[in-house]
Amino acid sequence: MIEFLLTGEYFEVRGHSPKKKDHICVAVSVLTQHVTNFLKAEYGVSVEKEKGYLRVWFPQKRDECSAKVISALVRSLKELERLFPDSLKVEVKCDGP
Repeated sequence: MIEFLLTGEYFEVRGHSPKKKDHICVAVSVLTQHVTNFLKAEYGVSVEKEKGYLRVWFPQKRDECSAKVISALVRSLKELERLFPDSLKVEVKCDGP
């Protein structure tokens, strides 16, 4: 199971999808890496990364653009969760950065 957590300070992704659902891992990885790369290039965010784990700390100075990018990520992941509930769990503890 892949777990995505959004708090007011960071987002975190951990785990892997069940066997034969590798495409879910790929989809989640592409989405989260894309957003991570954007936030790192534009805002210099801090990133913790290991195999099967990613945590991205939000920029100290948040703006409308970073908030929209993170909201778009959450919407996309929630759609994947709706389609593949046995592979992905999305937890939002706040409305975003």
